[in-house]
Amino acid sequence: TISVYSLIVICCSIIFYFVASQIGSFSEKISIAIGILYPFIIGFAIAYLLNFILDFYEVKMLGKAQWFRNLRKGQKRSIGLLLTYLTAMGLGYLFIHFIVPQLIESIMGFVNEVPQYVDNITKLFNDLIGETNVSP
Repeated sequence: TISVYSLIVICCSIIFYFVASQIGSFSEKISIAIGILYPFIIGFAIAYLLNFILDFYEVKMLGKAQWFRNLRKGQKRSIGLLLTYLTAMGLGYLFIHFIVPQLIESIMGFVNEVPQYVDNITKLFNDLIGETNVSP
């Protein structure tokens, strides 16, 4: 068994050396793979989040209604999906309607204040240089 562990350690060391010596091309390949998989990752995340809303509609909200219990599973899923999509679009609308204008206003306020920040930093550095008697 000790020889198997030694062989595993040697193989892992060789792999680590190969990865460490080729880190530039390795990281480039990893970034390409992540770039390709990124839309799928985002899609899975959105589906995962929307699944909670779908379960809420199918089980808790509509599951108690008598007319909903009499429907077939496909019909129940269709109604749940429709309500889930409407909820997601409503939340998206609310986000765009309320959050985005506030965010734009904050960014514009920051951009308008940048010259004052630069002047304050310049004054601070000039005072610091004057106090330490360092010539620029």
